[in-house]
Amino acid sequence: MIERLKGLAKKHGIVVFITPMLDNEGYADVKDGRKYVFINANLSIPKQEYILCHELGHLILKHDEFSTIYHNFGKRHLEHEADTFAISQLLMNYLEETPEEYWNYNNFMEHHQIENRFEFVVKEDIKDFCLGKEIT
Repeated sequence: MIERLKGLAKKHGIVVFITPMLDNEGYADVKDGRKYVFINANLSIPKQEYILCHELGHLILKHDEFSTIYHNFGKRHLEHEADTFAISQLLMNYLEETPEEYWNYNNFMEHHQIENRFEFVVKEDIKDFCLGKEIT
């Protein structure tokens, strides 16, 4: 899964570093026009996947263009968008790789340590997937 996510990052011109040298879970950064994501290697693999998707969400959704808004009053909204992006990416992979009879949103959320407040997002994405809609 990490390699698939690195491929998504590369497709968007984002360089990913997974390193034990971080004192937080991870972050996205833009320097001289280049986009980077740094992920803490000391996290569990499922948590690394979630944080990587979250940080990719910030860059792919162009949140770096709203840095003033982010720091002044839009942090909650942009963080929610990045979380929703992360859940959608991880869930799409889960639904494609897991036989339908084993789908379980609780197991998915626990595996990736997704907060309960996102239960509705997960359920809606599963419904959309089942109806043949694109998960965004």
